[in-house]
Amino acid sequence: MKQAYPYDLKKDSILIEVVLNTLKNEEEVFKAIQSHLKENEIEYFHSAKIRKETFFQVNPPKVRTWITNNEQSRIVNLFQELLKENPTPIDITLEFLEWLFIGFDEKKLFTELISILFNQKISLPDNFFEECRNNYEEIMQGNILPKEKK
Repeated sequence: MKQAYPYDLKKDSILIEVVLNTLKNEEEVFKAIQSHLKENEIEYFHSAKIRKETFFQVNPPKVRTWITNNEQSRIVNLFQELLKENPTPIDITLEFLEWLFIGFDEKKLFTELISILFNQKISLPDNFFEECRNNYEEIMQGNILPKEKK
């Protein structure tokens, strides 16, 4: 079996880059996210391709229905279940969160999921969602370079 590649929060997630540009406290953000590591985990790894493909084939239709039916609590439960898995599929978790962020205008849901991702360890400003959206657009347009490329 192929060895999984370590997942680098600094390099492998545009959403984390957006959050870092919004909150400006890299160390706290990484500590909060890493607080989800299980006792037997020392770092996050990329998920198997089939695991990721299965998740993104099965869940988007459900999530769209839940949003249409105003059942955001089911999305929160799905997100929490991802973070409880062993090993934690952080890549799937962050891609799912980014998919929700760019695909839906769900400010309250996004903020709640980010708080869960941070294990409730970081308080978010009232304009967090809007600032993240602005930073996301700037990064996508190339106006803000990822920290590694500056």
